[in-house]
Amino acid sequence: MRRLDHFTWVCAVVSPLTSRERLLEAMPRPIDWHMVFAAASEHLFLPSVFCCLEQKDLLHLVPDEARDALQQVYLLNAARNRMLTGQVKRVSDILDRAGLEPIWLKGAARLIEAPDLAAQRTMFDLDLWLPAEQMEAAAAAMGVAGYRSDLQYPDVGQKHMSPLFHVAESAPIELHWRVVNPEWALILPNNVLHGGARLVQWRGTRLAVPSLDAQILNIVTQSSALDVLQTRMHAHRLLEFTILCAERGMPDSLQIVQTVYAAAGCDSTAERYITLARALFGAEAPVQRCGLPRSFALRIDSPRLYASWIFLADAFNYVRTLSRDQLIRFPEKFTRRARQLLSSGKSW
Repeated sequence: MRRLDHFTWVCAVVSPLTSRERLLEAMPRPIDWHMVFAAASEHLFLPSVFCCLEQKDLLHLVPDEARDALQQVYLLNAARNRMLTGQVKRVSDILDRAGLEPIWLKGAARLIEAPDLAAQRTMFDLDLWLPAEQMEAAAAAMGVAGYRSDLQYPDVGQKHMSPLFHVAESAPIELHWRVVNPEWALILPNNVLHGGARLVQWRGTRLAVPSLDAQILNIVTQSSALDVLQTRMHAHRLLEFTILCAERGMPDSLQIVQTVYAAAGCDSTAERYITLARALFGAEAPVQRCGLPRSFALRIDSPRLYASWIFLADAFNYVRTLSRDQLIRFPEKFTRRARQLLSSGKSW
């Protein structure tokens, strides 16, 4: 379980909610920095580790060689994200000249609003939203500026055009006409995104960013209902959710998510998502395993959190309250093991 200990500790390190004292209390002894690097890299946290340890005055724990490597990873990521910030400016100018005002989404919005935090974020592409009727004009303007689609990425998604690439730029651009997939249309409809967006004059260009409420809902909708049911969410998205909620105010943020999902008839999805985020990145993380069976160990070989990940105390305490019939809602492997434990009378 050493790898699991290191993974949960890294999650606590990068969480904005975990105190220095809690990190010291839960720290693996001894720390295997190879495992730290492996877990943080696999789950896209690595650029954050140096800054988070520095902010919590824990860099003295890190051997010189490992500390230098963590710092270099952060500096390289920050440099790349500065390039992406420049790309956001240039694309905004292209669309501005075409009379279009994009709403920048997800990581791009963070580059505009919170560049210091965004310097730690691992980013692969840049997303923006425009009304469907403006897609043709936007694509034409981008084409004149040298952006092209790539035959390796031909498929148009349910919410955006095929990614657009430029030979002189760092990241593909995704033009969205819908902010979320159709299954989550009631959670964050286009009119709610547009109505709550904030218009800003940024680096001499007029553009918009979503409200924090919309950003929080958007990050939750990156996971499908089936992903949430089967505990197949990306850990870095759970971290991003936690960061946004901490910035907005944790109690109010969670209440908004619960209220919106309940109105859409998806309250159990919201509760499960929040439980998993709290378990990994909440103020009390990392949750102690309390002698839980090895069959519930986290598969940290993959950047997805599988059903066996539910070894955490909150989830286990919840499962203990369910009837055998209710357990059928859980993934089959977890259900089978849970029933075995319940029928045997063994302690969780």
